[in-house]
Amino acid sequence: ADSVSEVLSLVRIMPLFGSWHRQNWGILRPLVCLGETELQDLAKSKVYVAGTTDARCSSKEGFYDLFVDATSAKMSVPSHAKAGMAMTKFHKDFAKTIMRAAQSESDQGVIKAVALKTRALIDNVKKIKAELNVRSLKLADFAKIESIS
Repeated sequence: ADSVSEVLSLVRIMPLFGSWHRQNWGILRPLVCLGETELQDLAKSKVYVAGTTDARCSSKEGFYDLFVDATSAKMSVPSHAKAGMAMTKFHKDFAKTIMRAAQSESDQGVIKAVALKTRALIDNVKKIKAELNVRSLKLADFAKIESIS
């Protein structure tokens, strides 16, 4: 992102994805400027979310598994992380929704967009569960379905 305030908004919401149960705000590095101390901190950290306005960061592939460019609304995954970062149609749509909301909405608007997308996922899983006529779903059950939107 070009704007510091946009970067800070995006970084602030990231721990809510995949780590809602942890609420670990300590993983945030709100604004990284490629200083030596910052790069050492990132190298020592196992998990982090870092924000930047410095376009040079995209070339530092050893420091990230997923790079989100909010300005162009694009994401990139370096080759070392591709196997663990395969994204489904849902993941891509979810990411686009977040990035669109972050560019045009308030923090509350982003939260609402995420809540609506999450509700759609839950409703879809319930529908699949009913179609398969099962009490619970296992990962293998999803292999029976061609696409999950």
